[in-house]
Amino acid sequence: MIYLGLSILSSSLIFIIFKWLGRLNSNTLTVIVLNYFFAGLIGWLVVGDDYIGIIMRAKWLWSTVLLGSSFVGMFYLMARSTQLIGTSPSVVANKMSVIIPVGLAFYLYDDQLSIIKVLGVILALFGIYLVTRKDAGTTNSKGHVLLLVILFLGSGMIDTAIKLIEDRFLGPQDILPFTTVLFQTAFVSGLLITLFTLKRTLSSFKPSKIGLGFVLGSVNFASIYYLVMSLKIGNLESSVIFPLNNIGIVFLSSLLSRFIFGDHLSKYNVAGIIVSILSLFLLMLAT
Repeated sequence: MIYLGLSILSSSLIFIIFKWLGRLNSNTLTVIVLNYFFAGLIGWLVVGDDYIGIIMRAKWLWSTVLLGSSFVGMFYLMARSTQLIGTSPSVVANKMSVIIPVGLAFYLYDDQLSIIKVLGVILALFGIYLVTRKDAGTTNSKGHVLLLVILFLGSGMIDTAIKLIEDRFLGPQDILPFTTVLFQTAFVSGLLITLFTLKRTLSSFKPSKIGLGFVLGSVNFASIYYLVMSLKIGNLESSVIFPLNNIGIVFLSSLLSRFIFGDHLSKYNVAGIIVSILSLFLLMLAT
């Protein structure tokens, strides 16, 4: 459970940093590319001298490269959604995608199905809906809704791909190299993208973005590493880990955003937090 808790904490901090970047009016794409550089560098330093030999022998290398290439686009969408629409709606779109990997877990990995577990997942989804429900009279534009839908589908596919690679290829010793390759591939992809906007990137570059990239990269590395650790060596099934992880992120990021940025919590939001806590206990009871 400690790895799951660390994944929840680090993932929640990502959304808070995105909100902070929006307040700073910083070039988000530049910070995201730097974040992947530092995340990959951290992994390389931790793995040590045999890193190149490990990845060249790895069966998971090319599938991980393909997955890492999609990270930049999804991470940028998460950042823009958080800045344009708000923390809570972005978190819910990102985390309601739990439906996709959980459904596949029952189908592909023979996770046990029970009434308590199903009730816990249903309550989790209802709690997420309540946490992100807007007050009467406020709505999102069609463009914002489309952004949230893309975020939902993309996040679900990434979580599913991580679980598939973890299940088929990864041993405990592969988790650090796997996480490192993900971020290094994302950095290369992001670097290629910035070449098309090189003039704008250089004109808006400030040394402070290096520090922002390091902070975001450290937190981002931890979020993926601890999630994969909880899937690989934890005692919980993936159909429980993903809902618990996502409930925790919605709950913690909403609270942090409330206290740090003064985001408003309506009566629906408070009810959603209570329902989410109830679903958390049910899912823990089902294990």
